[in-house]
Amino acid sequence: MDEWFLAGDHAFMEKAQARLEAMVYDAEILVLSSHQLDIIEKWCTRVLWLHEGRVVADGPAEEIVALYQGKPAATPA
Repeated sequence: MDEWFLAGDHAFMEKAQARLEAMVYDAEILVLSSHQLDIIEKWCTRVLWLHEGRVVADGPAEEIVALYQGKPAATPA
């Protein structure tokens, strides 16, 4: 999936989102390229942060998104 795209009226958006969610749940592997951090945190279990073709970080979505945003890493409870 290159980018998450939902546009149109409310009924269309709900139908499109349901279809996309079904595809995600049924997929063994989903490759998503996006700057929408909320979508990344919702749908990804693993994130590769790339910059100029090089891997900056690789790990759990929540951890890498926080790192990308410059937030301190969460400490285990």
